Amino acid sequence: MDREALIQEFANDFVLNIDLVSRSYCGYWLRRVATLPNGASIAWEQGESSDEVLVADEDGERFARLYRKGSSPTLPKRFFIIDSAVARSAYEIGERLWGKNWMYEADANHYDVVMQRALLGVVRYG
Repeated sequence: MDREALIQEFANDFVLNIDLVSRSYCGYWLRRVATLPNGASIAWEQGESSDEVLVADEDGERFARLYRKGSSPTLPKRFFIIDSAVARSAYEIGERLWGKNWMYEADANHYDVVMQRALLGVVRYG
């Protein structure tokens, strides 16, 4: 499989999929707060405390409404757009760390590491 196909598979099967925010992957620190019409999501770094979840969910929906109306609001700290660009970045991080076919040998920890590095720039959790 060529590289672009691998990246697309990673995006579709993991990054843009509901599994991304399951507890066994990134869900213990990352919460999807809204889905956008193009398949992307707005996510929030909740950390290991979920005290602010209700506010984050409300904010996420408010941001999503703005995106749906054609606006591109600047998201505050701890909010992210999860899209194919993030998938590409995460895949490339994994490729640099573990080689071309890393995702076929990866487990939940690998996926968690590449997403934290792609979104946060560092591994903060886990």
